[in-house]
Amino acid sequence: MKDIPLLLREHLAQDTTTTCILLKVVCAGAFAGRVLGFTSLDDTVIYNDGLHTVTYTRDNGFYPAAYEASSELSADNTDMTGYASDSGITIGDVQAGVLDNADVTIYRVNYMDLGMGHEIVGYGKTGRAAVTGRRWKVAFKSLIRLLDQTINPVWSLTCRAQYGDGRCGMPFEWFAGSVAQPGSDPLRLFVPAGLSQVAGDFAPGVLEWQSGQNAGAQMEVEAYAPSSIHLSLTMPFPINAGDRFRIRRDCDKTHLTCKARGNLLRFRGEHLTPVAQAALMVPGAYVKTKT
Repeated sequence: MKDIPLLLREHLAQDTTTTCILLKVVCAGAFAGRVLGFTSLDDTVIYNDGLHTVTYTRDNGFYPAAYEASSELSADNTDMTGYASDSGITIGDVQAGVLDNADVTIYRVNYMDLGMGHEIVGYGKTGRAAVTGRRWKVAFKSLIRLLDQTINPVWSLTCRAQYGDGRCGMPFEWFAGSVAQPGSDPLRLFVPAGLSQVAGDFAPGVLEWQSGQNAGAQMEVEAYAPSSIHLSLTMPFPINAGDRFRIRRDCDKTHLTCKARGNLLRFRGEHLTPVAQAALMVPGAYVKTKT
């Protein structure tokens, strides 16, 4: 049962309400001590929840997604999405991990009378943030959801290492290039200059723009050849001739990719483990029952 202040409860019972969602993010790790605030309102809200006085801004375009909560032990979670801005969270902040593994509290308040107090809509932690163009997205995991996650993996079909880390051992190397000319789709296809790697060397891969309208944004590489680069998704702005970028390899975590790159001895997966369905994948292996 939720503990909602009496005045706020009476306000919520009215036919017309003036409420908004406040999202407080207490950063962890290298960003410990930094507190971020976002609001679904179209104006800034300054609110003291008893622990912090936080300025909840609308600069990053935060909007609430569907949030599911239950009184049972089912996993409830949602996603938080926003857009990078010069005055709020930047792409560099997100890539550096400012939103990773942070404590999140979701409040509902009456923005016309903050003295009514707040309702705690949810509490939990964030997962790892992902960046697509100028948009960031991070999973919100409730306290129940934290009980439903892998702590010590026993086996996996794909590699558990991250490309370029100590367990992987592959060099995390960037290569500089530029755009010779945009392709038929100027938002995701272009002809590169300054790269001599063979076709497929950067697929999968990651490309980061160093100049132009998309400067600072990263995107996954879907296909690579010395004569063309095809990005997985469209960029926010058109790609123009002369735009500079840097590109690196990435990994799909399969043993075939690890073998092709001469790193099979460091593969951190059990790709030969038979899965449940594979045990019956032989001719005539059907289970029949009689009633």
